[in-house]
Amino acid sequence: MKTFYFTFGVGHPTYARTVATVTVPDTPDASEVARDKFMARFGSSWSMQYGEEEYNDRIARYNYEVHDYEDLVPVECELF
Repeated sequence: MKTFYFTFGVGHPTYARTVATVTVPDTPDASEVARDKFMARFGSSWSMQYGEEEYNDRIARYNYEVHDYEDLVPVECELF
């Protein structure tokens, strides 16, 4: 299994400083599968997708709240 991390951006009205995780089978297209699952739930209201190494190097140090994506309620928001 592979875990991917999605951020919503600091300007998101509900999930700023929140990271959502999506865990999928470890296949060659795992990144796309995770993105598709996440977009099915949140549409385009998110910022960046990271793999495990990228997350540990770039995001973990900021102590964002981390949640499984299925635990977060989808919200409609206007992106700037």
